[in-house]
Amino acid sequence: MENFKDYEKKSLEELIELLSNADKKAIKSFQAYMTRKGQVKVALNVIAKLSQKKHTKSVLSERRLEPTDNTESNYLNLDDIQPNPRQVRKIFSQKDIQAKKDSIRANKQITPIIVYKNKDKNIYLIEGQLRLAAFKELRAEEGDKYNKIKVDYLKKDEYNEKDFRKDALTANEASTKMHMFDLAINYKEAYEEEKQDNPKLTYDEFAAMYGKTRTYVYDYIKIASIIEEQKELADKLLELEISSRRLILAVASLNVEVDKKVELVNKYNKGELNITDIEKLNIKESKPKQKVVKELTLLDEVNSIKKIVPASKYKKLAKEDKIFVDAKLEKIKKIMEEIKTKFD
Repeated sequence: MENFKDYEKKSLEELIELLSNADKKAIKSFQAYMTRKGQVKVALNVIAKLSQKKHTKSVLSERRLEPTDNTESNYLNLDDIQPNPRQVRKIFSQKDIQAKKDSIRANKQITPIIVYKNKDKNIYLIEGQLRLAAFKELRAEEGDKYNKIKVDYLKKDEYNEKDFRKDALTANEASTKMHMFDLAINYKEAYEEEKQDNPKLTYDEFAAMYGKTRTYVYDYIKIASIIEEQKELADKLLELEISSRRLILAVASLNVEVDKKVELVNKYNKGELNITDIEKLNIKESKPKQKVVKELTLLDEVNSIKKIVPASKYKKLAKEDKIFVDAKLEKIKKIMEEIKTKFD
């Protein structure tokens, strides 16, 4: 673990896998080495993922697995494994698969995939979709030496489709670089599904089911809505490989054209803006403020007589104009006295 020279060219996923069982001292040494090599972000990403993997309350960790050994019974033909009925990870890049293939060639298979065998002896994938895809490509390229893959069997008598999603989502999020759009869509679908069984389910209760905070799952559910409602923007963000949920939420909330939003994202990528800058932008279209004209009552109009003929203006009036105004004021005075007498 002390020689990290070969680690510089490894993918994020490979580094996570290689360091998953490392002790604190080795992790610190890895961070120090990568920092010296100018790969601070890579080191921090790996450490964050390792921490997430360690602390995520994985449903799998609460369930029993068959003891793993190197006997034939722990290896399966690739074609004997059926896809997860609720496969959560759908966004893959060839780069991801190639990195996994390179890792398997160099290090063999480090971690078994997790499968479940039902009462009918059908075997379903729970965790390890990327590894399985990589093995299938290696078999096609290099032959049957990659026809078998090492597995761990999940021991459980009953296993429903909700379990398939929950275990796959938790495991993929903790151990691989799962795309945030996949996370968002699955959290939203899982929440809606749970709400059907429990209409009073709160975000806090749902988050606790996955060992997450309310803010965490709520943000992802909002991103799923953005994917549905702002498809053009979502496609652009996917192209740009944006992985910050805070950035997506900030950009999506702006009331501007998609091109403007993409421009802001590009500026963020170039380091010209940070997320806080985007959050502070007041770009929302605002309607010009219209002067509110209060509708005057008759009483208001009478009380505003001084505004019509203020004292300064009255002094400058010609004699005949003063006579005219005085006569009208006398009538108003008389009317006011009549009203006062009536209500005294």
